[in-house]
Amino acid sequence: MKPRLMQAIALELQPSKLLLGLLCAISIASCAILAQLPLTLVIKLALVGLVLLSTVYFIWRDALLRLPSSWKKLEVNAQGALKLINKKGQIFEPKLVASSLIHSVVTILNFERSGLLGLPPAILFTSQENQEELRKLRVWLRWWKQHQDDLSDA
Repeated sequence: MKPRLMQAIALELQPSKLLLGLLCAISIASCAILAQLPLTLVIKLALVGLVLLSTVYFIWRDALLRLPSSWKKLEVNAQGALKLINKKGQIFEPKLVASSLIHSVVTILNFERSGLLGLPPAILFTSQENQEELRKLRVWLRWWKQHQDDLSDA
C-alpha cells in the first residue's frame, strides 16, 4: 500500500538574490584563477569568455528564472507524486534521485536522467514568502528518501 499525504504541497518558485550572488562570486573566483594560469592570452580570454557565458546562462535559468526552461511551479499531490511546471507551461513528473540535497537553507532536487539530456535541478532557497510550503516539502523529501531506502533494502 502506498502512503498518502494529508494535503498537497504547491510551491510557486521565486527568483533568488542569494543564488545570483553565489553564481557571481563563483564566476569571479573562476576568472581570477584562470588569469593566473600559465597560458597564452588568447586561450585565457577564451576560457574566461566561456565561464562568463555559462554564468550568464545559469543566472538567467536558475537565479532569475527568466528562461523558458526555468522552473515556475512545484507540486506534490496527495498521492506523493512530484510535478514540475516550467515557464513554457510544460508539465514534468520526474523521478527524484537520492543525491538530492535537503537542508534548512537550500534544497536541491536532482532528477533521474531519461534520454540524452536530463532535467535541470530545481534549486530552492528558504524565503519569508514560502517558508511553510518549503518546510512541508523538506519533510516530504526526507520521508520520500527514507521510503526509497526502505524499498531498496527489501
